Amino acid sequence: MYSVKNWFKNSALLVAMIGISAIVAYQYWPYQKHEGYYVYEFNDDERDIRDIEKTFQDDFYWLTTRDSYDVRAMLTRRTSEYSDPAVNNNMSIYIMRDRLTDAFIGFVTFFRLSFYKGQILFVSVNKAFQGKGYGQKLTEFALDQMKKMGMLKATLFTRLDNTKARKLYERVGFKESSRAGNVGLYYDIYLD
Repeated sequence: MYSVKNWFKNSALLVAMIGISAIVAYQYWPYQKHEGYYVYEFNDDERDIRDIEKTFQDDFYWLTTRDSYDVRAMLTRRTSEYSDPAVNNNMSIYIMRDRLTDAFIGFVTFFRLSFYKGQILFVSVNKAFQGKGYGQKLTEFALDQMKKMGMLKATLFTRLDNTKARKLYERVGFKESSRAGNVGLYYDIYLD
């Protein structure tokens, strides 16, 4: 015999199953624009370290103007100044991965320069994912995080010949503020 109690029990179970199915479908639906990725804070995972080290091997020229760069020290000490033992944990590092395949898409790092100003140090997208808007998503994510931390202004440096990056930063709203000889230039943006 079918009772009201059983009806409510079965209805609650059905609603729960529909809810879980909707969540799973939303996360894995292949046709969502810009929803096919996730971003998380770097947590010393060896896989992330290897992926970022590989990025530096592939794109060293575009990522730094230094002759050498100790990527592992920068990551494990979370510092923009890894050669200075007094500076630790001043940098935020975020990783972007593909939601379906878990492939490494890219990463972004930033740190506080002063009470009100921050700097984006690296924005990098794996070559296999370039040209799909991920660099802009990473940059906007970093700016949003900086704003949440109370920063009012952000700056970054890029090479003069890095036309792709310059177009990206200008599209996001950065304005050129100064030049560093014939090597690169600084961009600033107000976080409002």
